[in-house]
Amino acid sequence: MARLLNGTLATLLPSVVVPRPMLSCPGAWPHDPQQSSSDPVFAYCISKFPAFINNTSWEPLKGIASLFSHLGNVTTDGSATFADSPLITTVDEQHVVQMVIDNLDDGDHPFHLHGQKFWIVGQGDGRFQGQTINNTLPMLRDTLVIPAYTHAVLRFTGDNPGFWAFHCHIQWHMCAGHTVAIW
Repeated sequence: MARLLNGTLATLLPSVVVPRPMLSCPGAWPHDPQQSSSDPVFAYCISKFPAFINNTSWEPLKGIASLFSHLGNVTTDGSATFADSPLITTVDEQHVVQMVIDNLDDGDHPFHLHGQKFWIVGQGDGRFQGQTINNTLPMLRDTLVIPAYTHAVLRFTGDNPGFWAFHCHIQWHMCAGHTVAIW
């Protein structure tokens, strides 16, 4: 049953909501001794035009699909290299990917990850600067709205092989660089 807490629907507050089923979040980032130093981390900075992921803005390839253009980069052990590309490499299911998204824009952005679900381990006002991470039953989602002038920290395990898109669900924002392909 929903209840009001200071005029807010308490069942929707991130501090009150818990996932069902209760799935544990991988790795107490960044202090988990089992956390590999090679596990991918990337910073997504949104600030008007364009957006940047690890200092690279996504641009669609002209005349060829992204998937086909990178098939030759995959190695026999399942890893891949994408030099000078806004693609993130996940090698095997043991790798934990952590995304830090700073929305320095005056608009809200509904982000969606294809092929994976992520834990929302951090959210707050302004840029992420090492604030406390929630490793105790964080919400598991595939879509999250990141409000204006806030940040989100997302984490997932790269255990679903494929070429997956992470993007803002506002169509023209994807053209402004709010997209990354995750291998």
